[in-house]
Amino acid sequence: LFDGAQIMRYIWIGGGSGLMGALSDSLLGATVQRIYFDDELGQETENPWRRGQPLRAVHGWPWMTNDMVNLWASLVGGMVGILLSWLP
Repeated sequence: LFDGAQIMRYIWIGGGSGLMGALSDSLLGATVQRIYFDDELGQETENPWRRGQPLRAVHGWPWMTNDMVNLWASLVGGMVGILLSWLP
């Protein structure tokens, strides 16, 4: 059904797109994801609320939640997969 070269090509496409998606997730999460500080616990969190009270925003874009980071990283991984599939 498939020859060895074709299977290896699919493995490389899947691995490359997965790696780029994971790297994008890490990069976006570390640079632009909205992070809050919980004074009571003395630590950073991605949750904007604790016990019904808003937490202080420390850095990141207001709309760049963890869910948005995951969405963008998935889109990057998918796009890389498409681009790699176009290579001869």
